[in-house]
Formats: sequence, structure tokens, C-alpha cells
Amino acid sequence: MEGNVSDVLIIGGGASGLFAAARLIKECGRRLDIKILEAGSKPGRKLLLTGSGRCNLSNQNCTVSKYNTDDPDKLEHILGSFSPADSVDFFENDLGVRIVSKGELYYPATYRAATVTDSLRLYVEDSGCEIRSDSRVIKITRSEDLFTAETESGDVFTSRFVILATGGASYPATGSDGKGIHSVDGFVLDDAIVSFAPALVPLTSDKKALRDLAGIRCSCSTKVISEGITEDESEGEVLFTKEGGLSGICILDISSTALKLIDSGKTVSVQLNLMTADTDEVINMLAVRRHIFSVRSCSDAFAGMLDKRILEVLMNDMRIDPQSSVADLKDGRLIQLANALCAWDIPVTGCEGIDNAQVSSGGIKLSALTDGLAVNENTGLYFIGETCNVNGICGGFNLQWAWASAATAARDIAKHV
Repeated sequence: MEGNVSDVLIIGGGASGLFAAARLIKECGRRLDIKILEAGSKPGRKLLLTGSGRCNLSNQNCTVSKYNTDDPDKLEHILGSFSPADSVDFFENDLGVRIVSKGELYYPATYRAATVTDSLRLYVEDSGCEIRSDSRVIKITRSEDLFTAETESGDVFTSRFVILATGGASYPATGSDGKGIHSVDGFVLDDAIVSFAPALVPLTSDKKALRDLAGIRCSCSTKVISEGITEDESEGEVLFTKEGGLSGICILDISSTALKLIDSGKTVSVQLNLMTADTDEVINMLAVRRHIFSVRSCSDAFAGMLDKRILEVLMNDMRIDPQSSVADLKDGRLIQLANALCAWDIPVTGCEGIDNAQVSSGGIKLSALTDGLAVNENTGLYFIGETCNVNGICGGFNLQWAWASAATAARDIAKHV
């Protein structure tokens, strides 16, 4: 049956959808008739997973260089119009969430994503915004000045404005499966939408030796290498996965680059500097330990430099017996070992898939939207968050985009209500 006409209908009750409702309430200074239609059983399910449940909600250094998009200039404008400082101010002074910083990262003082989700939900509910769960929208149409949204269950809602905040395709179990963007088929041209693909995702490899390292973590600097050229690099923690691949923050950060190269037909490897040091420095480390611990095996002599299991797998990969006497390790082999420690080459075959991606790339191109994130030819329909062709690296950048894009759309709508 047809409900009353709302001012704004927000499709999706995730981070950007909830924040859009909150900013609309803040911007307008009065109660609007706002409804949020959430496909899942409750709002904010995906938000609860962010930062391993701790919710790294922004980053002081949110520059365009941290993101992938088709329109960097527009992205820079939007990020500049609602900064990390603006996010912190709104969470603290309007939503009542105390924010703490850890380096460049911002977190709720509780270090619980539920704190962020609850603060947004309660704020919009306090202002009379209705959140309807289990309401998956399958089709949006427009007649004259009104939009109509139809759900799977047959419910129909009408509104003056629509904000599409259905997310990308990562974590599909939370309801963010990438299908929501197709509810607006007909409003945008096909070539304005980039297909969703995994981003910030563990990489896979056919190097069998990696399976022996499952569950081990190591601080590394990493490079994406293709045809002898460094295409991307990062630094942080690497996690060797049980599937025989690579994960961890610095791997997730470079995963999009690696996958795009593979999709283009190129051979790709990830080069691990297990020591985060230059080769000469590592040669010296090895030589000193060979001299001091000359009665030990190679494995025992070098164990203090790196996790012993990684060291042994690497030496076996180089056909150096870890149990052989370190005194018998010739200078040439020692140099080869140093080179491997600083540039262990891991072939990349692909990724673990969208189910294991923290975010997805793709969505509607920013170039197809106005500065206020409305569809150029249909003022009144907005795209925010992961529905847009914007994805950042780890460290609060993707949530800052959710906040900034939601605030931008809310500000634009506020000019017309």
C-alpha cells in the first residue's frame, strides 16, 4: 500500500545513510519527514564490523591521494567541504560521542563500533526519523516531482528526495551486496556505473611455502611489482593466511592496484621487505650474527632477527638448510639471503573474493554527479558512500568518505526543502 509522502527517503541504513539523516536534521534546523529503508534486520550491521569492531572512524590525513576514483577534483572538493575535524566535531558535540586520537587515527573513546552506530540511530530516532528494517528496495521510479520506492514485500513509499546509500558489494551477508544500485536503473546511463569489485582484500598466491606460515604476522614494507616496475607500495603488518595468501593492512592497501594489473593481463608479484631495512644493513646484521653465533645452526643464529618460522620457510625456499652450520654459510649465500629478506618475491594469482573484502571499488562515477552528489539530469536523486566510485586505503578513509558524502548530499537537499 502507498504511504504518506516523505521529504526524504534514504535507501540503506548503514554508515552513510544514518549520517545523511543526522546531517539533514542538523542542516535544516527543523524536523523533516525522513524515512530510512534498511534491507537488513537492523541498521548499521556493516558499520559494526569496521576496524575489527573498534571503528576507526576517520583520519587526520584525508587527502585525495589515499583514494581511488574517476574524478579526483570533485573528490577533493567534497573532502574539503566536510573534513575529519568536522566529523569529530559532529560526533562529539551533536551525537555525544567522545573521540580519541591514536596517531592520525580517530576512534570513539570506547573503541567500540556499537557506540558510533547507536549514537547515530538514537539521534535520528530522537528527531522523529523512522527506520524500517527488512525493507529491501527493488525499484525506484519518478513521476513529476515525486519518487516512488517499491520494496520486495510490496510496500510503496513516496518522497520528494531520494538518497541511495545501499553500499557496495563487500560483506554481502550484512545486506550490502551491490544490488541496491540497480534499483535506480533508468536514472543513469550504463557507462556511468563502474562494476563493483573487491578492494582492501587479501591476495592469493600459488607459492606453496606460504601455507606453512598460516596465522603468522610480520611488520613489512611491500611493493606491487609488474614487469619489473613498482606500481604501488605500502608499509605495515602482513598476515600470512591459511589459504596460502597474504593479508594485513599493508596488503589490503595495495590489493586494488594488484588486482587491476591482473585484470589487465599482466603478471604481478608482491615483494616483501621482511626487515623494513636496506640490503646493506641486513647483510651486516647477518654477518655479525654469523660471527658471534658461529657454533649455531643458521636458523638459531638468525632467529632473533625475524620470526623463526618465516626465516626457515624463506631459507628452504632458497635451498639453504636452516639446520646447517652458520659458519658454513658463504658470503655469496649470505648476500643472497639478505636480498631475499629485503625483497621476497611472492607471485599473486588473485584475491579471496568479495565476501572477504573490507570495501569494494566501483559504483556510480563521481563525474556523473553534481558537486552535491545528485544525478545530473535528475535533481533530487543522490548517491553517497560506497555506492559512489570512491574507495580509500585502510585507516578511517572510507568512513570519512561516508561522512563527507552524506553531509554533502544533506547540505544540497537542505537548499531545496
